[in-house]
Amino acid sequence: MTFNEIDLNIVITILTSILIPIIIGFITYIIAKKQIINTGVTQFRQQWINSLRDTISVFISRAEYTSIQENQEKIKEAFREIVEAEFKIELLLNPSEEDHNKLVEKMREIRDLIYFVPDNDTLDIHIEELLAITKKVLKREWNVVKSGK
Repeated sequence: MTFNEIDLNIVITILTSILIPIIIGFITYIIAKKQIINTGVTQFRQQWINSLRDTISVFISRAEYTSIQENQEKIKEAFREIVEAEFKIELLLNPSEEDHNKLVEKMREIRDLIYFVPDNDTLDIHIEELLAITKKVLKREWNVVKSGK
């Protein structure tokens, strides 16, 4: 071996020992950054699911309350809470999602039914339909959270 061949072997060994940790570090950084972003998105999505579930529960419970209440002042207060919950839910939903739009439409039907034509039997049917749509939306979103997307 000549002096140049030894120098070249040393240079290659040094460069390899420098580049490998840099490459591994860079790959680790990219993977960690993606995991941190996914964790944050997953946490926000879980908070969104909880908020949607809680607000729909308020909407439904206040709608049911109006069907058994006879005091007009209490009905007015419950109706105000229904409208407030309805708007909050609408703001939580994505207008480009078909089932989200169905959920909003069903809430409007319930609100109008309570306001214009109080009919307990029809109200119960609409609430059951709202629950079915809500369960479908929450299940799909929960599957997204579980998958970590």
